[in-house]
Amino acid sequence: MLDYRIHTFLKVCETLNYTLAAKQLHITQPAVSQHIHYLEQEYETTLFVYSNKQLSLTRSGEILRKYLMTMQNDEKNIKKEIKSHEGMIETLSIGVTMTIGEYAIDNMK
Repeated sequence: MLDYRIHTFLKVCETLNYTLAAKQLHITQPAVSQHIHYLEQEYETTLFVYSNKQLSLTRSGEILRKYLMTMQNDEKNIKKEIKSHEGMIETLSIGVTMTIGEYAIDNMK
């Protein structure tokens, strides 16, 4: 499961606006700022820059976005594949009489 800060980062990449990302994620704008700041500290780089009052990704941010999008897609595929196999699981129940059950089941431990 991907960290919630990754989801925040990807939403900011999509919107290029901290306030709009916060609104769409149903969190506060300061929380978005904290999530991005955490990731910048974790990866020791700047992910976004403001230029002419416009937010844009840095080269490091673009690289991180590329790999996190891949991870997000992999996570979705994993969940999809697991769900498709859930209906295929079968259970086996064995019933035995007390005489054979005491001997056979006890020796299986």
